[in-house]
Amino acid sequence: MTPSRVLVVDDTKLITRMIRDKLVSNGYMVEEAYEGNEALAKVKSFNPDLIILDVMLPGMDGYQIARRIRQDPANGRVPIVMLTAKAGIAEKIAGFEAGADDYLTKPFDPTELELRVRVLIARAKAQRSVAEDAPTIGKIISVFSLRGGSGTSSIAVNLAVALAQLYESEVPLVDLALESGSVSLMLDLIPRTTLSNLAKEDLAALDEALLKEYSQRHSSGVRLFAAPASPVLAELVTPKLIQTTLPLLRRSYMHTVVDTAHQLNELNLAAFDVSDQIIIVLTPDMLSMKSTTTILETFRSLAYPPERLFIILNWAFSKRGLPQKEIEAALGLPISLVIPHDSDATVRAINEGVPVVTAQPNTAWAYEIERLAYQVSAPDVRARADAQPSRRYALLKRRLTAGTG
Repeated sequence: MTPSRVLVVDDTKLITRMIRDKLVSNGYMVEEAYEGNEALAKVKSFNPDLIILDVMLPGMDGYQIARRIRQDPANGRVPIVMLTAKAGIAEKIAGFEAGADDYLTKPFDPTELELRVRVLIARAKAQRSVAEDAPTIGKIISVFSLRGGSGTSSIAVNLAVALAQLYESEVPLVDLALESGSVSLMLDLIPRTTLSNLAKEDLAALDEALLKEYSQRHSSGVRLFAAPASPVLAELVTPKLIQTTLPLLRRSYMHTVVDTAHQLNELNLAAFDVSDQIIIVLTPDMLSMKSTTTILETFRSLAYPPERLFIILNWAFSKRGLPQKEIEAALGLPISLVIPHDSDATVRAINEGVPVVTAQPNTAWAYEIERLAYQVSAPDVRARADAQPSRRYALLKRRLTAGTG
């Protein structure tokens, strides 16, 4: 039997040595890290079954590291045991909110620590086994910003096209930006039917086959569920419709992308409640930072797990903008991806109705969208693509490996 792998992150070598000796003597493989960047690198290279993480570390603290780990789709579910010298309830709450599965106060008994490690790894393996035996279901990805002009629709459209091209599969694109309804324009489609037509169906009788009739297929493989043509018809689109439709799409497609309005309304929240990933788009300005803070506070109050959130920075300005590090410090969370400024490519794409990733695939903008598609795609889908890659997927993997854009 392959031994379980444990990553120990603590800047006190005496403690890491004590933990290592205890775990190794019980048959575990152990790696050590002494600060945040080293820990994050070893999470990827060592692929641990469990992480023991100290709170007080130089530079990036344990809470920040835990949040970064939870935002990584490949390793976001690994169990984390946090260690701290502080026994207060506030510290424990902070640890659990950051993504910890268990909490141990220093000084601790190594035997108790090993017991907790054993239980958490066994539980995680059991959950993985159940997930592997269950039927494969798709992933719902919502794109959202409270700030108008942040480029959410362009990102949603190009993300859907990128997913369709990378994995050579159909990708539903649901346009919930009901007031603008610009997605059909960006795809140069004249909708034959919209969500308001779908809303007239008996939701209890709705199934995958009937749902498909209310979409329109784009040449890229995207299936558009278009926004209604008028505000009056938009009123027919209800949270119940979204809560019925999105789970059905998840059962039929590997990925579904949802473009949302710039509001924290009931319709958007219905979509977020069933989304597997929520991409939060911000631009490098104070107004966007303020609105993103509001989003994060709302999502925390709704108990959305941090691993469901994926923050990206859309560099919408040609020159000036707040530095990325200042934005991350203000939000208290890392930015997972930066989309470079390229107004020529995006404006041309909108005017011509041809997405950037199709018309201008070699631009830095298109490359970052494909990287986004790769990062938010389902791990099992990536695994299958690694074995039998499409042309676009093979090209992207070569560029990712080379580290070039």
